Amino acid sequence: MRLPVWLAAVSVVLAAGASQAQDVLRAPAPDWVRSLTSDSQASATDAAPIRILALDEQVRFDAEGVHTHIVRRIRIQTAQGLGMVSTVSAVWSPPSQRLEVHRVRILRGDQVIDVLESQAFQTLQREDNLESSMLDGRLTATLQPRDLRVGDVLETAFTIHDDGGVLAPHRELLKSVSSGLTIDHYRMRATWPATMEMQVKGPETWEGAAPRRQGDQWVFEVDRRAVLPPRMPDDLPTRYYLDKIFQFTDFTDWAAISKLMAPLYVRAETLEADSPLRAEIERIRAEHSTDQARASAALRLVQDQIRYLALSMGEGGYVPATADDVWRSRYGDCKGKTVLLLALLHGLGIEAEAVLVSTGLNDGL
Repeated sequence: MRLPVWLAAVSVVLAAGASQAQDVLRAPAPDWVRSLTSDSQASATDAAPIRILALDEQVRFDAEGVHTHIVRRIRIQTAQGLGMVSTVSAVWSPPSQRLEVHRVRILRGDQVIDVLESQAFQTLQREDNLESSMLDGRLTATLQPRDLRVGDVLETAFTIHDDGGVLAPHRELLKSVSSGLTIDHYRMRATWPATMEMQVKGPETWEGAAPRRQGDQWVFEVDRRAVLPPRMPDDLPTRYYLDKIFQFTDFTDWAAISKLMAPLYVRAETLEADSPLRAEIERIRAEHSTDQARASAALRLVQDQIRYLALSMGEGGYVPATADDVWRSRYGDCKGKTVLLLALLHGLGIEAEAVLVSTGLNDGL
């Protein structure tokens, strides 16, 4: 008898790294970054509280990982706008990721005020999904610039370096151009060595978005003016909101991802020699005479006796806890519950396998 065991994928946190990944580092912009030439500071003023003058996203794929550089320029147009941009923040996931801040500046006419000369970032571990029993270990760097005024332009520049964690040496990135306001000037620029094979897909509505060879590297660049926010009815399936999305990956197909992840589940479901789960398997076998009844009993055991708790810090975002650890702690996330059920079913001689699914993007992927 063959039964599928569906694994509901939670938000993942990449893993592996150094202690300094928890610090906010000051550094100049990487040498692969190209400045965005824009006259967007001269953009007309409208009635909106703030105006996004420029959003520049640059990505570098290389042997060390995925490096994402983001520059934002936002003009404060009303008193309400002051409250909307009063906090500068950036989020990253140690230990596989580290954050570098390059500049936080206030542009006031011809005056350039370097906020970082007198202020520093604070680091918070907010755990936004704590009430849902999900801990991801992500950190938030936060700063409240002093003396912001209506008419100021706030400019920020950060880079997040990601070594790939469990996915290494594979490289991938999904970026969405999502904003409730018009972006006066938007650019996405990605580069990678010519020796690295990457699959790229840009927004279908943006023609000409394709990589081109430049010397010893590939360059993918999209430069657009007046990028409008989506205007759609509420409660549509997620895929309808993915109208401006960039996908980069060196995985050749979905099977390649399965081959990477499957061994993690095989290892995690392997029971210890003196595992108490062996007694549970024999109890279920003795109490039920058919595979269907035994599978149902195993499922009930996992559902009724293991509470949900996701500890996605470090490698926990991708690597499941072992079946024995889940049973001892009596809690586990989708991965932990899956390997526990796999261990029970395989111990009962019932063929089963885990399936990776997206519970968020669904068929938008």
